[in-house]
Amino acid sequence: MIIAMDAGSTLGGSGIIEVECVELRDDAGEIVCALYDRAEAFPKERGVRSGSYATIAGRRALCRFDGVPPGRYAVAAFHDEDGDRKLRTMLGIPREGYGFSNDARPGTFGPPKFAAAAFDFDGTAKRVTIRIRYP
Repeated sequence: MIIAMDAGSTLGGSGIIEVECVELRDDAGEIVCALYDRAEAFPKERGVRSGSYATIAGRRALCRFDGVPPGRYAVAAFHDEDGDRKLRTMLGIPREGYGFSNDARPGTFGPPKFAAAAFDFDGTAKRVTIRIRYP
């Protein structure tokens, strides 16, 4: 599924997208967030526009993407409980908590479509909330 890369990178614009991850089951590990701007890349490891990592406190975490230009984006996040910055899976099924922008739900045989998770960003500031679900 996702592995965020280039943590804290500036994307070339001036806007800020904050991703608040909520309903984590504990404060262990960290949250990995990945920002996407293309449907064909969502939510794959290759094609991540930018990545961010966040510590967890009070069963919440906040990822931040700086320098984001206006556009249409989607975010995928997971609770990296074991600290390897990779989503642990078994037979393609996530073994760690995960979530998507717009609270988009996975399909029958995989992640949601980009259109279900996508939101418009005007290039200024936006906060997106993702509820983390556990298998």
